[in-house]
Amino acid sequence: MHRFTQIISIVGVNPCVTVPLKIAKTFGKKGFIPVRIKVNGHPFLANLVPVGGTGFIFTASCERRPWLR
Repeated sequence: MHRFTQIISIVGVNPCVTVPLKIAKTFGKKGFIPVRIKVNGHPFLANLVPVGGTGFIFTASCERRPWLR
């Protein structure tokens, strides 16, 4: 298991994170990566989707979006 802390940015409508390179290399380059995340103290399951380099967008349902503000 990998752990890291990162600030979430919003690009368009998508929440995005930059994953540390050492961790990103273990994910590979394709497909959805299931992860457990915690945003403002609220844990939930999400999927990371690679967007190039060490950038990933993650899925967050509408009811979870207020936690991202």
